[in-house]
Amino acid sequence: MLDPNIMWKKWKTTFLSIADFHAPETTKKVRSEYAPWITNNIREVMKQRDFLKKKAVKTGSKQFHDAYKRTRNDLNRLIKNTKSTYFRNTLNGCEKNPKEMWKTINKLTGKKSKTTLISEIQHDNQNVTKPEEIANSLNAHFNEVASNLAKDIPQSCKTAESYLTSSIARFNIQNVSLTKVFKLLSTIKTSKSAGHDRISGKLLKDAAEVIAPTLTAIFNASIHAGVFPDDFKTAIISPIHKSGSKTNCDNYRPISVLSSASKIFEKLITEQLETYLESNGILTEQQAGFRKNNSTQTSLLNITNQWLINMDKGCLNGVIFLDLKKAFDCVDHHILTKKMHIYGIRGHTLAWFRSYLTNRTQICKVNQAMSEARTVKCGIPQGSNLGPLLFLLYINDLPNCLSLSSASMFADDTNISTHGDTGNEIQERLNTDLENVHQWLLANKLTLNKQKTEYMIIGSRQRISNKIGDPKIELEQPDIPSQKFTHFYVVALELKDGKKGRSPASYGNNEFVTYAEAEQSSDPKPYIAAVVTSKDENIFILGEDGNISDPTSRRRRSISSDYYNGPLEPDTSYSIFQRIFINDKSEYYSTDWSPASKTNDQQRPQTTVKNEPPTVYPGKQVTVTVFIDELGLDSKITSKEYTVGRDEIHYS
Repeated sequence: MLDPNIMWKKWKTTFLSIADFHAPETTKKVRSEYAPWITNNIREVMKQRDFLKKKAVKTGSKQFHDAYKRTRNDLNRLIKNTKSTYFRNTLNGCEKNPKEMWKTINKLTGKKSKTTLISEIQHDNQNVTKPEEIANSLNAHFNEVASNLAKDIPQSCKTAESYLTSSIARFNIQNVSLTKVFKLLSTIKTSKSAGHDRISGKLLKDAAEVIAPTLTAIFNASIHAGVFPDDFKTAIISPIHKSGSKTNCDNYRPISVLSSASKIFEKLITEQLETYLESNGILTEQQAGFRKNNSTQTSLLNITNQWLINMDKGCLNGVIFLDLKKAFDCVDHHILTKKMHIYGIRGHTLAWFRSYLTNRTQICKVNQAMSEARTVKCGIPQGSNLGPLLFLLYINDLPNCLSLSSASMFADDTNISTHGDTGNEIQERLNTDLENVHQWLLANKLTLNKQKTEYMIIGSRQRISNKIGDPKIELEQPDIPSQKFTHFYVVALELKDGKKGRSPASYGNNEFVTYAEAEQSSDPKPYIAAVVTSKDENIFILGEDGNISDPTSRRRRSISSDYYNGPLEPDTSYSIFQRIFINDKSEYYSTDWSPASKTNDQQRPQTTVKNEPPTVYPGKQVTVTVFIDELGLDSKITSKEYTVGRDEIHYS
């Protein structure tokens, strides 16, 4: 039997020697480029401006000086208009691609990507300053986080397999075809960094037609032998600073780069495994993460729809939002392969997956310095194509542990919800299933983050006000905290030049202004002006969590979150189009619906929001004070003051 490790090493050596001869690595000085909105026409005007300036300085002529000023002013206007058009068109082109949209917004706001330069860290109570030592310290930290969590997990009275039932279906990895290998090579992203093998995606793509047959042979040899090539299992990780002190190792997130060839291979296996799992109904319906035709929106729609159905029946909803510590990094390889066996993945195919998971190594790169390699003992390979699907298999049986509630999952983000007539009933149901989840986590060697796990009671205002006592949700110590917050959602009509918009009831959902139209529209249209959300720390986040429409109930219809979501502007008056208010006591989730229908439109007058001039705080961002008056919801919340910034709102 052919050894895939030997085959790959020979292939890599040959490929790199040819690449070094025909396309050797060179060091070049990168010249600064013009901004993308600087056109040839603008460059010509720049030359004319510079020429006139030199003439004016050299001759002292008023004629040249006036000509220079006119050209300079015309150029500034031209650049401003061209830049505006460029960003408007770019944003229009990436409405369905959040990643590209944020890249564009960051360019517009001048926000630079985070650098990986690290001058000093603290590790084992010592200051580390040498690049090689920093790399080794961070590599050790990333490698030990999951292991340290696993050490503190007590023994469970159940086994992980006890929550599963055996599948009668069987999965065997099939040979990959030359056609599919060539197709993936031809479409590989060339912007991705090269992995440990130094082979870039661009080289693979350029040589796709020549190398596809030999790579296909290596991949199929790996499948037959049940061995994943060792060279594919080395990851280069770069630490990216998240927040807080830059000397604290906990404040860095590892970003992993794998071999481009290995990711091609993984895509081929992922496609086969995904087809098997979906066609045999093995993946739970409660899981929406990393699956086709599923998203965070579908997950939210399903769970909110169930909450609304329960509310229509006069019930309260109780929800626990679970937070798991380092869930992907803590996956136990032995437990995962046992589960895969139960799901019908056996024999040499299971041996291949076991080889894929074990004996992986990671090298940390800091300031161009490389650490020593460390063996990864647990976890799903970060940055891999196959890893997310394997993680879904690992937590697939979590809903099976529940007896009185249901789960909604998006990868590791999980909530369990139930309903009942009273707070005491909610408390009993949630506490029972929280303990069941706790036992499942112990059996699967995962850890619940109790400080970040929260619960919420959801119901109509009347049901919330009539509930008896606050439910006490607890799991050993400490208790699970209630999610205390206020949510204020303003959909506004900007009053431009004193023009009055139509009544709210006369607008249809398809007429709400989009992000791009909000900047250009001369006719006042409704758009999401602000979303104010507060948690225990009294920090309000702007522009998140748009309300989900319920197509079956007109009284619950609202704005789709796809539409423009921006802050209220200073010195501008707005007419409130629709309001959603969440409980004047800031304790429980309830809603109050303003004139979204013709029935309510006659009951309450339109409200005007007036923004005061910006106030500058020393050393802080310019903010805007907004007074919200006469909301018609509850006298206790009239004239509340909010300090609004571009990124966040602080409640006062």
